[in-house]
Amino acid sequence: MKIHFVGHASIVAECSDMSILMDPWLSGKIFNNSWTLRPEPVLDPALLDRIGYLWISHEHPDHCHFPTLASFPDSFKQRITILFQTRDSAKMLAAFKGLGYQRFRLLPHREIVPLTDEPTSTRGTKLYCYHAGLMDSALAVIDDQQVMLNANDARISTSECRLILKDVRHVDVLLNQFSLAAYAGFEPPERYLPERALQVLRNVSEVHRALDAKVTIPFASFIYFSSEDNKYVNPFANTVSDAYNYLQRQDQTAAVLYPGDDYEVGSAHDSSQALQRYAALPGWDE
Repeated sequence: MKIHFVGHASIVAECSDMSILMDPWLSGKIFNNSWTLRPEPVLDPALLDRIGYLWISHEHPDHCHFPTLASFPDSFKQRITILFQTRDSAKMLAAFKGLGYQRFRLLPHREIVPLTDEPTSTRGTKLYCYHAGLMDSALAVIDDQQVMLNANDARISTSECRLILKDVRHVDVLLNQFSLAAYAGFEPPERYLPERALQVLRNVSEVHRALDAKVTIPFASFIYFSSEDNKYVNPFANTVSDAYNYLQRQDQTAAVLYPGDDYEVGSAHDSSQALQRYAALPGWDE
């Protein structure tokens, strides 16, 4: 299995018999212009022809970005199958149909389902969807003996990790959010936000440990807070280097990808170039 990192929370999982695009947000601002992508995503147009499925984890616009979904060619919309959890599916499928998508498949909670016309087949890619919280979901992609779990920002607890591990048996690579996304606004922020940011890193490590993951890819936090109302959060946000270094200190393996990079599941990965590219980005204040 190969993972193509597009940007923020979006990847393409290339399996032996199919490819899945996940949670694409390719341009523009969201949440009333208060989140901006950093850096810009990279989606190789050549990948579109190989994509057979599009998974949307939940309704938040950094995962379900309607302008991006609308921007894909009509031929793509007519050909691919959108994957979504069974919860709250009626309104979501209606929205997708309004954008021109025609094929859909709903994923039940905690069931391993094959993407094949032969339900009893032991070969081919299989999916496992875990419904988390009130609206989120995580997706495991199982290709032969390799398992990739996309936890995005589902905030899976360690007890939920044990359920997932019981179902999928092992996790080769975990994708997990590594920085701040929500804040209740307690004052002063310099008192509360550093601990909140550290807790996110602790959670990344705890989930890695609870799933016995071989590798964690930090993602789903490649934004900066870009309005007058929330820019004060930026100095306290974790960088991808913070996440990488924290996991290293816990003797846990991390792989850092820059938009456009690939990761071969089960192979050694050198994160140094990606880390240098992130470090060279203009600061949020610039």
